Amino acid sequence: MKTTYLGSKKEKFEWNDINELREEAEKYDITIGDFADIGDDIIIGERATIDDFADIGDNVIIGNDVTIGDFAIIGNSVIIGGFADIGDGVTIYKNVAIGKWVVIDKCVTIGKFVNIGQNVNICENINIGDSAIIGGDADIDDSVNISNSVTIGKNVTIGDSVTIHQNVTIGEDVIIGDDVTIGNSVTIGDDVSIGHNVTLLLRAKVAEGVMITKIVHLFNEYKYSLSGFADDRTGIKYVQIGCFTRTIEEWDNVFWNKDEEFPEGSEQGKLRLEAYPKMKAMMEMS
Repeated sequence: MKTTYLGSKKEKFEWNDINELREEAEKYDITIGDFADIGDDIIIGERATIDDFADIGDNVIIGNDVTIGDFAIIGNSVIIGGFADIGDGVTIYKNVAIGKWVVIDKCVTIGKFVNIGQNVNICENINIGDSAIIGGDADIDDSVNISNSVTIGKNVTIGDSVTIHQNVTIGEDVIIGDDVTIGNSVTIGDDVSIGHNVTLLLRAKVAEGVMITKIVHLFNEYKYSLSGFADDRTGIKYVQIGCFTRTIEEWDNVFWNKDEEFPEGSEQGKLRLEAYPKMKAMMEMS
């Protein structure tokens, strides 16, 4: 026997046959489609719709006016806020929280322990890895891949065919264009704009308010990342050497880091000292 809690008052209903649940659910304007599989100890809000062949796990909370499409799979202990629309063929793994008014288009996969804020729009064919956090009012376009442990702030727009690798942090009010690649452990501040076809390498840092439309990479000149970009809003030029991103002025004033981070005179320091003038020259010519 399974237990389901129906409507705003969470009226307890025990059942053995899903047809019993379907009939009882109609009293709350809840629609459960043919061949839907409903788990145990779930809450279904009023006017919710669970379409044909949907698979709902145990301990799921479905808010009022939620729609779950055909062949959608909802894992255990998922929370779906009111007025959310979960498209056909969506897979949501366990322990995910989805805010109100979220729209998830067809064929999206969402990993475990993900948190999605209110009023987020996620287009089709998107993969979101485990432990991602997506703030409210985000807009994520087609064919985006978001890896594990990514944090995305409020009111972020992400274009088509974007790849975001692990441990990335994206601030609020950020715009990311089409075909952008963001490497592992990149940090992007608030109010940043990144144009189409830009690649940010491992551990790049983009300061608040920066606009990037073009980025330059020098490969085989340094063991780690060697890149440069200009802020199109201010004209300030930045150089990334390894995991450090600074303005050219900052590099010129203080080239070395603390001894424990990057000791002056070390072999790695010498390599960086050779690489920096090459990228600086490229940036000054651009």
